[in-house]
Amino acid sequence: MLRKSITYFFWLSVAVSLTNSFTLKNDIIGEVLFILIPVLLAADLGLKFLWKQKPREAETGGDGNSEKEKLFAKVPVEQRPNFKEWSVQHHGRTIRVINWYSLRPLVGAAHLFIDGVEVDCSRAMTHSPKKPLLVSGNVKVFFSGALSVKASVVDGEELIHRDDLSLADKIVNKLSSFVRWQ
Repeated sequence: MLRKSITYFFWLSVAVSLTNSFTLKNDIIGEVLFILIPVLLAADLGLKFLWKQKPREAETGGDGNSEKEKLFAKVPVEQRPNFKEWSVQHHGRTIRVINWYSLRPLVGAAHLFIDGVEVDCSRAMTHSPKKPLLVSGNVKVFFSGALSVKASVVDGEELIHRDDLSLADKIVNKLSSFVRWQ
């Protein structure tokens, strides 16, 4: 409720600032909003990254059958929103990673397949890019990205796949070191 209120006040402040800029042109309102908007933005982003989510087990019993996930149960994985897939051949094995997510409702999943067998799955919607989200034996999959999902696959100590990171991705990765992840 607190985060929703801060987000609401942020957008309200932006709307009032635009109205003031184009019609009212009141200096006092402009000065107050000049300070208020960055503060609300920082609070909103801070709460977004620090807000503790309920553990997945508490919501679904760990079986992935929450009401939100049931909306996509009959949709083939390849047709789910924001679907992305990576596949690499390494030491005679096929390592395949799938990721998809929806922002409305907030739901998604990442899957790790080795030689066609699913070996790990996560339904986490946020995660530290410094820690692997999917792990099976020596194979570890890291996710990051600011505007789109990027993946890196490591087998033991050998990097076998890495998406190129944009400047925005690199900035988000640097900032993520200041965030407490679950």
